[in-house]
Amino acid sequence: MIAITVFLEAHPEHADALLAEIVENAGHSRKEPGCRKWEYSRHLQDPLKFCLYEVYDDLAAMESHLASPHVKRWMEEAPKYFATKTAGRFDIIGLDAR
Repeated sequence: MIAITVFLEAHPEHADALLAEIVENAGHSRKEPGCRKWEYSRHLQDPLKFCLYEVYDDLAAMESHLASPHVKRWMEEAPKYFATKTAGRFDIIGLDAR
């Protein structure tokens, strides 16, 4: 399985708009075949910071997600709402099977 993590820091005047974009993206992504998890969190002490955590069955599912129309829209629209972005892709090697 493949995980994607994304850390975003919103422009102060766009935090609510960024959250709305995240919520919309999550709704579409969770319906995709091969998407196991799509979570988003807001930092406890700094409401401008968000963390996205996505899990896909395999590289093909992740690549299909990244090629989807809603992700292409996200890539065009969302950057105007955040000041910084740090992202990574990971091979899950310690799965919590609870």
